Amino acid sequence: MTLRKIWLPLGMVCLMAAPAMAQMTAPVGGSYPQSASGQPSAADMATRPIDRPPLMPPDNGPIEHDDHVKVTAQLRASAEAGDAAAQYEMAEAYIHGYAVKVDFAQARAWYIKSAAQDFMPAMIMLAQDYAYGWHGPKDVTKAADLYKKLDAAGAVFAASSLANMYQTAGDTDNAIIWYQASAARGDPYANFNLAQLYRKTDPVKALALLQTVAAKDDNSPAYASFLYVLSDMYYFGEGTPVDYPEAYRLSLLAANLGYPEAQHRVGAMLYQVQGVPQDDLTAFVWLKLSAENKDPDGLDDYATVKGDITRDQMKIVDARLATLRKTIAATIKARWDLYAATMATKGIWVIPPANGPYPR
Repeated sequence: MTLRKIWLPLGMVCLMAAPAMAQMTAPVGGSYPQSASGQPSAADMATRPIDRPPLMPPDNGPIEHDDHVKVTAQLRASAEAGDAAAQYEMAEAYIHGYAVKVDFAQARAWYIKSAAQDFMPAMIMLAQDYAYGWHGPKDVTKAADLYKKLDAAGAVFAASSLANMYQTAGDTDNAIIWYQASAARGDPYANFNLAQLYRKTDPVKALALLQTVAAKDDNSPAYASFLYVLSDMYYFGEGTPVDYPEAYRLSLLAANLGYPEAQHRVGAMLYQVQGVPQDDLTAFVWLKLSAENKDPDGLDDYATVKGDITRDQMKIVDARLATLRKTIAATIKARWDLYAATMATKGIWVIPPANGPYPR
């Protein structure tokens, strides 16, 4: 078989202010786990949606189900009486259009009132609002003040969120300071983001950070991305001599966790005999799987090589692929269950994303 040159992705850039999976929601009028003080605890509320875009009904009008109308009326009375939790929920009602017309100005106003009473969910949402201008003008100074106050109160990802805001604004020095602070608090995503910042300026330091992150598997859906980016470093020789066997080993681990880019790399390396023995059938299996999972390079490369697959080989490929799909799905579910259980012990609720662990 004539080997074709298959171009591999240059690696993903993943800027996570907090784990994408560590988000929790409550219905309007619902409640959060309470701390001894009666407010949601720092651990409970530290993950109230981070980097979540505002939602609204399709027609930008109110959702007027009877339950929403009754609950919103009750909330308004409590909010106007000064109840911080009710003020927060009124902000949510104006964002989502629960028995009121969507009104971002009103939402921000209620967040401000609730946050002024140090209600942590409102402080988190208001910080994000000021940082990214979701419901009004941006104000990075106010956002930074809120993030620092949240960090001092023990909000798990506040330092990382602040770092992300600085990074988005191009302030690398402050981003590094706050990612380092978040990493010191045990946030693995902070080290991952630090590594991404250092890849061009100090690849040796980036490699060391990624090795540290990859050495601690917490069953998080993000772990596969840690492995894949580390495999990038070995594949392209960033901070280390090119090491195809290690790049393949790490890619295979990520591929078996369902990561499409890694599935493509495994297939491509097998097909091109890069640090591994040539195995066309296994290469076809992984390339086809990465194409099914909509990886752009996988789609292109599988389209290129599938003409080399005979009918008999395709039967073997499809049989192996059917088994592999089931194995990967079972692995992802088992890991997710462990991750969710572990987070629950910390008082943090997590829900699986609608589009699977690696949404496009």
